[in-house]
Amino acid sequence: MRTWRQYKNYSRHAKISAWGIDLTAGTLFKIGAACIRALRRIFPISPPGLPGTRKILLIRLDHIGDLLMTTPAIHALKLRFPESSLCLLASPSALPIVAGNPEIDRTFFFRVPWYDGGRAQRFSCREYILLLRRLRRERFDAAIDFRGDFRVLFFFSFLGGMKQRVGYAALGGEFLLTRSCPYDETRHFVDANLALANCLDGPLAAPGIQYFVNSSSTDVAHVDNFLSELGIGAGDRIVGIHPATIPHWRLKRWAPARFAALADALILREGAKIVFTGGKEDAAELENIVSLMREKAWITAGRTSIPQLAQLIRRCRLFVTNDTGPMHIAAAVATPLVAIFGPTDPQRSGPCGNPEMIRVVRRDVPCRRPCFVSECAMGHECMNGIEVADALQACEELLHLQTGPGENSQ
Repeated sequence: MRTWRQYKNYSRHAKISAWGIDLTAGTLFKIGAACIRALRRIFPISPPGLPGTRKILLIRLDHIGDLLMTTPAIHALKLRFPESSLCLLASPSALPIVAGNPEIDRTFFFRVPWYDGGRAQRFSCREYILLLRRLRRERFDAAIDFRGDFRVLFFFSFLGGMKQRVGYAALGGEFLLTRSCPYDETRHFVDANLALANCLDGPLAAPGIQYFVNSSSTDVAHVDNFLSELGIGAGDRIVGIHPATIPHWRLKRWAPARFAALADALILREGAKIVFTGGKEDAAELENIVSLMREKAWITAGRTSIPQLAQLIRRCRLFVTNDTGPMHIAAAVATPLVAIFGPTDPQRSGPCGNPEMIRVVRRDVPCRRPCFVSECAMGHECMNGIEVADALQACEELLHLQTGPGENSQ
């Protein structure tokens, strides 16, 4: 039995919780052969090897960026099991980014409250029971939990009746798995997802990192018309800026005044047309940033769907953002990207793409990263220490790589 210190969860609290789950529930699972036999009659476990794997459920119930970082593993799985049916269980807010993916045969969605800090919604027992019935009727041969979350593993993979349950070791609930993959906390999430998929039934093909981002001609036309309404033409040097993050992780946000100063500098020095992106809930913050500016900028908050946002980012000459979902969209659509990192670790959650067209701006600090506190006792130095000049230099490097020094759109 591991001690709580040997678990690889993010925080001390999570490690102790995982240890407690394994110590109590895991021990109960090992006691009483009659009880175990009864459970296995309800939730059958397949023998090693999956020669007859036909239906695989991929579980990714968190955020847009997390789902995007799973699409390379989905692609590799389809290459490994071309005749199998790959189905996806995701959150309704993230699911649109992969809608239309030909490698996904069916999709299911469910909102879980714990990935939004418990603020967005409550756990709907009625919706959960309806989903559970659907999952059990599907008779999946295997399920892969890409998050490594005991709650997801228990409520969806185990109670969903999956014959094979694949997930990470040393994160809690390993006793519910039929196959476990070592969890390496130093790996980038894209690589970790590929390694986990490898545990299903032997090595996958190595096609390189291949994202999928939903797009359609309708979305392209919408963005063209939208930019035209704003007075932004096809030849303009559009720079998108996304100052928001998920609501309960505001420590990942750079200061509004610095975003405003950066935007002004890009307009005056590079002739940029600045477009601020975000959801409806971000409108007030974006208006505050624009009010701090001397130059003109546009706000698109709440006026684009997720696929339309991807098309808008594709149209940008440069995209500037904190560590959040649109950062991964920009990397996936190969838009030159400046990512501002504070409490999170770019080695794990940073953008994956052409390194020549990506700049990560961060400040070295003595405290541990990644950091998951809601209030910083260190003065938020990891973000406050990043100056406007640092971000501006990264932006100008990427803009000049595209056009040559001294050129701009004015």
